Amino acid sequence: MVGKLKVNPVGTVDGFRMVDGSGVGVVVKFDGFATWFFEDELEPV
Repeated sequence: MVGKLKVNPVGTVDGFRMVDGSGVGVVVKFDGFATWFFEDELEPV
């Protein structure tokens, strides 16, 4: 996954999910896969 993100780090927000009971994660769809991040790990482009 790290290699794919280095090639093309731009994705589309596809949804949100609850994470440890108090935070919200952001589901991001990339070219061929999707994963989630904490909100503070992302930056808009």
